[in-house]
Order: sequence, then C-alpha cells, then structure tokens
Amino acid sequence: MTSYPGIRAHLTGTRYLASNPKLFTIGVGKLEAAKAMKGGFVLTLVISVTFHATDYLLNDQKTWHDLVAGVAVDMAVVGAAIATTSTILGVASAASATIIAGTVLVPLLVVVIVGVAFSIAFSDTSDYVKVLSEELRNIENKIQSGVVKIRAGAQKINNEYKENPNEFLHEIFGVPMFKKTRSYNL
Repeated sequence: MTSYPGIRAHLTGTRYLASNPKLFTIGVGKLEAAKAMKGGFVLTLVISVTFHATDYLLNDQKTWHDLVAGVAVDMAVVGAAIATTSTILGVASAASATIIAGTVLVPLLVVVIVGVAFSIAFSDTSDYVKVLSEELRNIENKIQSGVVKIRAGAQKINNEYKENPNEFLHEIFGVPMFKKTRSYNL
C-alpha cells in the first residue's frame, strides 16, 4: 500500500479487499473532505460572480473595479479556508493516523468547523473590497496618465521572444532548453 506509514501500521492483515471496513473508513474521510472543499470552492465562485455581477448591474455607482475586487476577495477567503483545512488535516493525520483516518466524520467536521470559522471571521469583507477596488482604480489611472507604460514593456517582451524563443520560455516558465543537434541523412 502506498499511503501514510501511520495508516499501514493499523492494517495488520496481509490482504484487504476494497469492501473491508478498515480501508473504507481510512479512505472515505479524506476523499469526502477533498470533495466537499472542491464543491465549496466551485459553489462560492458561482455565487460570488453572480452576486457581484448583479450588484454591478443594479448599482450605478459600482464599476468593474468593484466587481473584480469583490470576486477576488471572496476567492482569497475561500482559498485561505481550503489551505487551512488541508493543513489541519495533513498535520492531524500525520500526527495521529488512528484518530483522523480512523473515522469518516472527523475530516468532514474539520471542513465544516474551519468553514464556519472563516465565514464568521470574514462575514464583512467590504473593507477589503474597498481597498482592492481603490488600488485597481489607482493602477488604471497610472496607466491612463502614462506613469506606467505597458506598451514599452510588451514590446520588450515581444522582442526577447523573437530573438530566442527557447531561452525566453526557459526564463519565464522553466521550459527545458532545446539545442539543435546534428541531423544525419541516411
């Protein structure tokens, strides 16, 4: 079995079928927690975009800055909640495989508890949205006034790519360098 060594210590038999209750409780808890986190992220994304888009359409004072900032803050909170939950589950299962992996409900309870804690802590994100939307307005104003020049930077990147595409892709994305080799005609 490829798994945590702590879990293998609790499986004392030589062979286990997938229907064995021990395997079921070890695997289902973490899988269900991961599915719940993924489902929560997707649901939050859909609700957040719908809510902020409706607010943008119905409120004349809202701009695209508020729309983007609202969705970004919501996704940051959900991402932080997922990272926190994953860290807690990882540390807890590494420290005590019997307690966390031994039951189906404990990982799901961790997801619910962390989700509730984050929803209480970040129940009012309007201050974060205001700060981010103001920063987006500042960046837009700097671009429009010429303080920040995007075209010059874009032209420089384009020239670097045209000079040596392999080196450019290697520097930016870590793509391996390919060297020309001799070709032999047989």
